[in-house]
Amino acid sequence: KLPSAARRVNRRSLTVRATVSVPTLPIPGADEVLSCPDIRSRLVARPSPFVAHNNFGGAFVSDEDRVALTAMRFGSSKSAGAAQYFAGAELGSGGNGDGQHVNWMEASLEQLTAPLPPWAVRAGARETIYHDPRHTTAAIVTCGGLCPGLNDVVAGLVNKLTDYGVPEGNILGIRYGFKGFYDKEHKPTVLTKRSVDGIQLQGGTILGTSRGGANMKEIVKRVDMWGVDML
Repeated sequence: KLPSAARRVNRRSLTVRATVSVPTLPIPGADEVLSCPDIRSRLVARPSPFVAHNNFGGAFVSDEDRVALTAMRFGSSKSAGAAQYFAGAELGSGGNGDGQHVNWMEASLEQLTAPLPPWAVRAGARETIYHDPRHTTAAIVTCGGLCPGLNDVVAGLVNKLTDYGVPEGNILGIRYGFKGFYDKEHKPTVLTKRSVDGIQLQGGTILGTSRGGANMKEIVKRVDMWGVDML
């Protein structure tokens, strides 16, 4: 045990550390953000069920957090994918041809055909949510070509929805892409933590997939009929 004087010092030092505030640093060009429309104005705001433990000790994301969309600075106009961005950029900029004096945001996507703003809103858990988990029905569907990690995504969604408090039986897995909404041979399956345990070790997607031919009218009809409010 620590002596009483040491305990007092220790408590005092902890108090000082807890009350130190971290300054908010301005982000250059933070008003140039990729548009992300929402319908919050039509929904009821409520505290996240994770507020009690500060998101398991990991804290929450702020709506003011930004993620840079441009992750590369080309060192030369000869670098792969750089030519389209350097074309004309150095004219009148005082550059020496190596790209070091060009004052612009370099994009990391070579195939980009439309300019992107420098920032996007950061994803992540918020202190405020806009759904009532107790009355939420969610559906998960995988469509089109497969990419690595789909089963991990499905499992992650099911686990996190359950952690938020979505009742067991209210998370549906749509089979074989969008057509699974109305395919009489492949009914939706109920997804639970137990049913997705370990699926990240399997390839592909446990839900199956398909390409094209989606009947949007039938999909909307089923979404409404099943009361799905998260897809």
